[in-house]
Amino acid sequence: MELPISENKCYIKSELIRGRSRLIRMVSVPPIKFIAPESHASGALCFISSYGGGMLGGDSVAINVEISEDSALVLLPQANSRAYTNTDGKLATQYIKVDIKKGGRFIFNADPLVLHEQSRYAQDTEINIDAGAGAIIIDWFSIGRSENGEKFLFSEYSSSLKISDTASTFLIDKQFFSPQTNRYNIAGAFSSYSQMLNIFFVGESILSAKKFMNNDSISSNSNDYIYSFTNHERYTILRILGYSRQRLQSLLNKLFFIISQDNLIGFNALERKM
Repeated sequence: MELPISENKCYIKSELIRGRSRLIRMVSVPPIKFIAPESHASGALCFISSYGGGMLGGDSVAINVEISEDSALVLLPQANSRAYTNTDGKLATQYIKVDIKKGGRFIFNADPLVLHEQSRYAQDTEINIDAGAGAIIIDWFSIGRSENGEKFLFSEYSSSLKISDTASTFLIDKQFFSPQTNRYNIAGAFSSYSQMLNIFFVGESILSAKKFMNNDSISSNSNDYIYSFTNHERYTILRILGYSRQRLQSLLNKLFFIISQDNLIGFNALERKM
């Protein structure tokens, strides 16, 4: 089904053509734009870039993504994005809707969102996935410009993920943080950690989660991060709290190497950013 063009929505569609995934439709609307370097592998690659490097209060982004049967797309930010300081209390919002057809693969996001002082940000992601398809969704945010000592000075952050098949919704995950009303720099919350990384492996992409965990890519004895995971027959959720972006980035480098072995992807997307 073709998605209708709207003045305030962005669209991406991948399709398998002669054995390779190609972006056959790409429409971007400010404050973001799409950059799609040529891929010589089986999967397609697209970067999300923002005018000004982030979102201001009141900015609103809506992206519709369609992954056609047996095609694959890796959709990443060009660099870490930011929710900037705003003093008028307006909320910056991002909404992404993804339809993944049978045999398709979708990988999304591999850089942290940095929450500046007094920023308010909300993101909602809805995924409809057919049998035989897979998705990996990475939700990564920093509690502020921690290198400058700015921690938990943002006003509000919320994230919602809903994943459904043709019959029902089988995964709903919601997070909400408001430092003005709750303390998070305590044991049992963030403690002294400054980064939160959530990785959702869905459908056929659960195999990537198993390889990642079984290859000792992540350690229970690390002094740099702590983690927990949830296993389900249809998804795996990995949650990590880390002290620094660099250490969590090294974990994602290992994950994306594993992803690159997927025949439908066939390349390491993070290497294209270096």
